[in-house]
Amino acid sequence: MHRLNQLAEIGRDPNGGWTRYSFTEEYRDACSLVKTWMEEIGMTASFDAAGNLIGRLEGSDPKAPAVALGSHIDTVQNGGMYDGCFGVLGALEVAQTIAEHRIPHAHPLEIFVFAEEEGSRFGAGLLGSKAVIGKIDRNFLYQHKDAEGNSIAEGFRAMGFNPDRIEEARRPADHFKCYLEMHIEQGNVLDTHKERIGIVEGISGYIWLEATIHGKADHAGATPMELRSDALIPAAVLIQKAERIAKETGPATVITVGRLRIRPGNINVVPGTVTLTFDIRDLCMEQVEQAAEAVKRAFREVCAERKVTGEIRETIRSEASPLSASLADCLERAAKKTGAPCRRMVSGAAHDAQMMARITDTAMLFVPSKDGISHSPKEWTDPEDLAVCTQALLYAVTELSGSGT
Repeated sequence: MHRLNQLAEIGRDPNGGWTRYSFTEEYRDACSLVKTWMEEIGMTASFDAAGNLIGRLEGSDPKAPAVALGSHIDTVQNGGMYDGCFGVLGALEVAQTIAEHRIPHAHPLEIFVFAEEEGSRFGAGLLGSKAVIGKIDRNFLYQHKDAEGNSIAEGFRAMGFNPDRIEEARRPADHFKCYLEMHIEQGNVLDTHKERIGIVEGISGYIWLEATIHGKADHAGATPMELRSDALIPAAVLIQKAERIAKETGPATVITVGRLRIRPGNINVVPGTVTLTFDIRDLCMEQVEQAAEAVKRAFREVCAERKVTGEIRETIRSEASPLSASLADCLERAAKKTGAPCRRMVSGAAHDAQMMARITDTAMLFVPSKDGISHSPKEWTDPEDLAVCTQALLYAVTELSGSGT
């Protein structure tokens, strides 16, 4: 908790919560703090070519594949202090306990602080973990830009990284024995059922769409309603249609319009251009694709009906990811050792674990989020729950790393 509170001193937003976007000054300071903690407990710590911070605690077998842990420390705008940060600092607690108690382990232990997990700044979620599995190339870094027009490549340079070398971040599959990630649930299943640990068996896939509608900006007082080409009206109709599409696609399908940008954005001007985003998720990727196509059709229909123009495009997608059944069993054994009630579950939120699952055995532990709140300054988890989940992770890591305890 001391470390969580120290990290929370970086990136406080004057409007409440935390805004710590990737490759900013605040993010650099946060990474520097975590790097110092890694080195204090005897880990070597460095950044890879994608800006991921990686700490390594050597094992007795220098050729053994690594047991990897991790999460992220970037945030959404006005986010909370636990999302991602708990996974990183909980992993650090495990490494520190192993180091301090000199628990023997054949496999090295690595902690990954993945860059740009949230995608809040550049719309490029899971950037760091995608680079580790070889799914990001240098062109991608020049194409994606933040709200001020800065590309990811420029963000790399601001941190002292060379964007043209990002491919060097790729790790071969045999580098890892497995990957484990702890995270707050960001939902209310565990909190509702009063269970303290979740064993995650799979992660939903998602598609993000960005739509732009072009109308005409006119004076709000001087332009009669029948002569307007208001871009916001068709956007509102489209949002209603998206809600209906989600309900009709399937019980697990969700669609969220999380960003709405109105230009010129003046109170006395008819909106001339509106840009909005759609976050479409489901455990079944076919359902995600079906819903995405339905949103695209609805967009074309609304534009035609309202006599406006526009374009809609897919900005990013992530496949649904089943996680390792054998690792889930290992985590359940570890959870039972703590005596805490637990359950098997799925994650509707995206995590770096779903990328890592493509190259190595992967599993996740969840802790309850009070009232299911996340991505909010009100995000909170009982410290006792954080502690018991971290204890479970320690039990699992000692089993997997070859300590025999």
